[in-house]
Amino acid sequence: MENQNLEVGKIYNVISQRKGNFKMKLTSQSEEWATGIITKGKAKAICSYNEVEEGEEVTVRKSLTTFTVFS
Repeated sequence: MENQNLEVGKIYNVISQRKGNFKMKLTSQSEEWATGIITKGKAKAICSYNEVEEGEEVTVRKSLTTFTVFS
């Protein structure tokens, strides 16, 4: 799936080079960023206190991330 075709409100499997693998419901996006709420899994971070879990908001850089629609 091409990143520019993301739709707000849909749930995506996310594979981020920096934050790992998780599922998120997309809440907003710009040309460079995608923001959503994690529905399953955990987004990693360099510092453990910056990691976010299910139910929390996360933002990823679209150019470093692959999105596929969760079905």
